[in-house]
Order: sequence, then C-alpha cells, then structure tokens
Amino acid sequence: ILTGRVTTKDKKVLERIGISGAGFVMKDLHKYTRSYAWYTEAECEEKKIKLKVPKEDGKFSALVYPPIGLEEEELNDFMAQNKVDVSKWGEGTYRSVAEFSDELVKGEATLVKQAEGQVVR
Repeated sequence: ILTGRVTTKDKKVLERIGISGAGFVMKDLHKYTRSYAWYTEAECEEKKIKLKVPKEDGKFSALVYPPIGLEEEELNDFMAQNKVDVSKWGEGTYRSVAEFSDELVKGEATLVKQAEGQVVR
C-alpha cells in the first residue's frame, strides 16, 4: 500500500498512472504481472483493506527478518541438507545446535540462503 496525493490534472498523466480508469497492469523484470488500482479511504474500508497497523499489533519493521522457528531436529536436518558441518557445535566456545535453535525461535538470529546456495547467519 502506497500513500500519496496526485495533484496533476493532465489527462495523459492521469491515464498513464491508471486514475482515469480501473487501474493499470505492469510486468516486472521477471515477467511477473502486477495489477494496481486507486482507492479512496472509504473504498478501502468497504473492501476491508487495512491502511494502518492496528495499535494492538505492536511494532512492526520490514527491516527485520521474522523468526524462522526451527526446532533442534529441524535445524539439524536443514543444516545437513545445506552441507553445514555442525559436528563441533557445542564444544569449547561454540554454541550448541539447541542454543542456536533457541535464538532462531526467539528471532535473535536468522538464517539466509544466498543466491549461490550458501547459508549464512
């Protein structure tokens, strides 16, 4: 959802951005088609489109990854599938798989699979 105000009265511009009709359709670089439409606040309410985060939902940040919540056994399976050696985890200063699992569940850590397939914390 984008919030903005259109101030132009130029019919060509309004038509190009879909205000004069039912909206507009665009294809992104990956050939994925996206449809856009303009709605007033009343139309959003009628269509049950949330414009704001409800106060009871607390804080939200799109900059923080959500917890992936892998339990210890699932984490071991995930690491094995991605060729991550966990044989030394839990020895010396290394944390155990169970401790890392707790961090993932709490959202204190995250795992990201990069484009080349490597898994990083």
